[in-house]
Amino acid sequence: MRDWNAEIEKRLEGRITMRFGNQYARFEGLRPSELKAWMGEGLVKDDQHNLAPKLSELAELDDEVVELEGYVIFQPREDYRLSIDAVRVKKPDEISEDLLNKWAATADIVRFEGKELNAPVYFWWD
Repeated sequence: MRDWNAEIEKRLEGRITMRFGNQYARFEGLRPSELKAWMGEGLVKDDQHNLAPKLSELAELDDEVVELEGYVIFQPREDYRLSIDAVRVKKPDEISEDLLNKWAATADIVRFEGKELNAPVYFWWD
């Protein structure tokens, strides 16, 4: 049986930005293709953090267009999981306007990371 905590730690190496004891950690820079692979391996289960998009939806996005951030709840907690609570759209002109509008309507924070027309956009769900 695989050590879930060790496997997640290994795969997120260098991307954990904050840790709270041995139960919770924040990470950034996850690619959708990684998420899709991890889900396919059964390492990560489909999840939805509040009003954020489902992991299965995020896993289908283009690595060149978005990057994901979120948190990990480690075992031995019964509710251990990897969740995504933020999406950084690096190339807004390469993602559907309907999807951007849907995220903007549900996100708690929408931040434009520049003044140019196609500047990256950051969405965060509490």
